Amino acid sequence: MNPITSLSKYSYKVLQAINFVRLAGSEGEQKAREIILSELKKLGVTPRLHKFQLWTFTLGDGLIIDSKERKFKGIPFGNTQPFDIKGELLYLDSPQDIEFQQAKARNKIVLVYGGVRGKIYKNFLEAGVKGIIRVSPPGKGITFSSINQVFVEENKIIPSISCSYDTGMELLVNTGKAVKIKGTTKTYKSEAYNIIAEIKGTEFKDEIIAIVAHYDSVGISPGASDNGGGSVTLLALLRHFIKNPPLRTLRFIWFSGEELGLVGSQAYVKTLKKNVLRKILLVINVDVSGDILGMNRAICLSDQDSKQYLDFFNKETGSNFKIDVNIYSSDCMPFALKGIPSINLSRSGGKASFFIHTHNDTIKFVSPSGLHPVIDYSLNLVTRLANAKKFPLSRKISPELKNKIIDNFENMQAKKVKLEWENKG
Repeated sequence: MNPITSLSKYSYKVLQAINFVRLAGSEGEQKAREIILSELKKLGVTPRLHKFQLWTFTLGDGLIIDSKERKFKGIPFGNTQPFDIKGELLYLDSPQDIEFQQAKARNKIVLVYGGVRGKIYKNFLEAGVKGIIRVSPPGKGITFSSINQVFVEENKIIPSISCSYDTGMELLVNTGKAVKIKGTTKTYKSEAYNIIAEIKGTEFKDEIIAIVAHYDSVGISPGASDNGGGSVTLLALLRHFIKNPPLRTLRFIWFSGEELGLVGSQAYVKTLKKNVLRKILLVINVDVSGDILGMNRAICLSDQDSKQYLDFFNKETGSNFKIDVNIYSSDCMPFALKGIPSINLSRSGGKASFFIHTHNDTIKFVSPSGLHPVIDYSLNLVTRLANAKKFPLSRKISPELKNKIIDNFENMQAKKVKLEWENKG
């Protein structure tokens, strides 16, 4: 059997075992962590755990009642507290419209098409809205949302609920009329864990390639594609390199809390001293993988030389990965604040990735053949990078990405961040 085919089948078997909701800080995360730790033990690896605190929740029921007493199913935002409120409905075409409709929105329950997070959520707070009904895209069912840790910590929680696109259409006729929203989700402080395993380099021990993925899911989803596929890809790579020790050190990290605002990766990066950060040459982040039908992407949060390198790599290996230089809103971002570049690998475009953050991101839309392209690509890429006599990529991020990195954090967390890097060539 082809070695990559064998690794893909192994990964799929583990993915079947973690095909359940893995909300950070919950029993689901603990169960998934124990499965990953068990696999590492079988491989003869002794990992370490990095514990951090976060706000998480027990998911409750949600209900929307319109002016005619019709009842519609909804899902309360993660990190809300129980609510039962009534108010006049105001419709906004876009979440950004709140900037222009603040006076109208005060004490209203706002029906909005699109995500409400970070900076936009802060605008809703400042407008004094009474509640939020977030309408999901068509065909997806209900897309899950959570309130960011920053606002929960400050107890700035707006009663918020998500509904399907069809429900949103039904609710439109209630604009200017009284509606009710109810939710029973309960938020609490908990502990979550990052899992870290390392294979020491045989020659360049102090040069580290970090290979990362998040193993948590949103509060309603088994997260087969996002990011069970990435999590089991890491296990496949580790399984290979245990038997084939590389010249450089490989640090594998399964982060938790990504879906609640990159909590685990931010907490981890904060623990790293400057002399340790300098040793990390590159982050390879695998986030969203497994689509049976789909397309492959490599997003370089780096300098242009990474794109050029991958262009040649594609030709050499016959790979069909589309390559871009851009940010990628995942666990690579806290590293980017420190000037550490990343290559972010994904496979999307099929049903599994279409349904991310919903009940339907399940293993029925994932297969070994869907896991194969990212496993194959990342294995070949890491092999070349880890065994090069001189590391071929610069440890730089393009200045063109600077504002995008800053804006990403502000949009996500409604707070300013500082880049702690300089490009010196």
